[in-house]
Amino acid sequence: MKVLKFGGTSVGSAVAIRSVREILVNQEGRIIAVFSALSGTTDLLSRLLLLASEKNKEYESVIEEIKERHLSLAGVLLDSDSYDGYLRSLNRHISQLNGILEGIFRLGEVTIRSTDLVLSFGELMSLDLMEPVLKEYIPDVSCIDARDIIFTKPLNGLERLDYISSEKAIRLKLSELSRVTITSGFISTSGKGYASTLGRGGSDHTAAIIAAATGAEMLRDLDRCQRDLHRQSGHCCRCISHCRADLC
Repeated sequence: MKVLKFGGTSVGSAVAIRSVREILVNQEGRIIAVFSALSGTTDLLSRLLLLASEKNKEYESVIEEIKERHLSLAGVLLDSDSYDGYLRSLNRHISQLNGILEGIFRLGEVTIRSTDLVLSFGELMSLDLMEPVLKEYIPDVSCIDARDIIFTKPLNGLERLDYISSEKAIRLKLSELSRVTITSGFISTSGKGYASTLGRGGSDHTAAIIAAATGAEMLRDLDRCQRDLHRQSGHCCRCISHCRADLC
């Protein structure tokens, strides 16, 4: 079993997403794929938080920009039925996001919890897009909500990875794998039940703990591999056998 991590660059355009699909179609054995938000989305979500906390209504146009970017990709990648399903899912996320930002706008204040909640939408919208994109070519695809398997606990006022709880949940939820199982990086759930994130590099942490908990034979960071190949043509990506907490 392999764990493959796809960062924002890997899902940043229709061409890149088709390349991801091709990679997964051609893999042998069972795969767990960890996806980040579309390239640039987390920055836009951070901008939303800033604008709303400053009582600047421009945040509404940024929400529309995020929505249109996802719909633009869906329009290129999905058939009409899959597109309609994704549109319904995306509209739910956008409605929830609007509600949260309206509250921040009224208060003129943003908290750590509201920040984590808003930032999590990037990964949720990305995963909802990748599922139908992959199912068209790989029927045996299952989707796992990372918030059900990755947990954090408070430490010195910040949320930190709760390795023991996460490992237990991963082994339970991923005990029976599909040909390809997909999930999100970065996002998690606090032990107290509210949304949390793993911070910068969070998708790396997600992929690493999944690989460790499942005893994966390989963990590969596809974004990093692509950068390495651009820098040094002909050199293979470094892979990790029996990984614990390292990334290639």
